[in-house]
Amino acid sequence: MTRTEVERARRQAENEKQFGEGGEDAAELDLLCECGGDACAERLAVSVLDYLRVRRWDGRFFLVPGHEDLELENVVERHKSCLVVQTREPFRAFPPDERRRPGRPWS
Repeated sequence: MTRTEVERARRQAENEKQFGEGGEDAAELDLLCECGGDACAERLAVSVLDYLRVRRWDGRFFLVPGHEDLELENVVERHKSCLVVQTREPFRAFPPDERRRPGRPWS
């Protein structure tokens, strides 16, 4: 793993810990930016519904606007207070669990 991937995983784990410690009862979560920058200490507000929706994808992260690295990731959502990025890997139009429905060519 690269240094950025390690830092990103650490921040994501902290955000998941916050959610697990009662965050699911809140309307909004105060998350760490998951950009992976060593010096980044910025936070962003995300609704619980958005958090759960984005976490269905393994390679998606919440970032403060301007922290994206377009060489490593694609911006897949833009919101007022945050961006959602997908790390560069084969594009998936649906989350993994939804891609396995019967009748789909890739199921």
